[in-house]
Amino acid sequence: EKENQLIEKKSEIEELKDEVSRENRNVKKYRNITKGINTEAKDIQEKISLAQNDLRQKESEVELLRTIKEKKHRKELEEMIQRKEREIAELREEVSSHQTQLEEKTRETDQLRKDLLQTSKDLGEKSTLVTRLGDEKAVIAADNFFLRASVEMLMQR
Repeated sequence: EKENQLIEKKSEIEELKDEVSRENRNVKKYRNITKGINTEAKDIQEKISLAQNDLRQKESEVELLRTIKEKKHRKELEEMIQRKEREIAELREEVSSHQTQLEEKTRETDQLRKDLLQTSKDLGEKSTLVTRLGDEKAVIAADNFFLRASVEMLMQR
């Protein structure tokens, strides 16, 4: 019976070791995914910054055109102003789109952090269980050794 218990504990330990190994691979995978998302978020933030700079430049151009409008041909300047205002509207949409993407990436990162934290907690619990089962295995092995020794002593008598 003690040998059966020992075999069962060894089997449980091996299964838990395999599960811990799988969880460690998952943790690495989550970390790589998080790094990728953070890189994408930085790229999006750079796009936002560039688009905002373009927006400010276009707005300055519109203001400049409005000030010289009085001195030049009204119709040509009016068309230029309208064109610049359309460009501004497009750039505002682009900035908005990038900000939406950034918020999405932030949510993904937050969810992955939560998943990683849960996986780490599970891994800690499983590691504790492996240690406890290892201790139980050692006790069973010692009991088994003493039982055999007792049987040998009885057989010798």
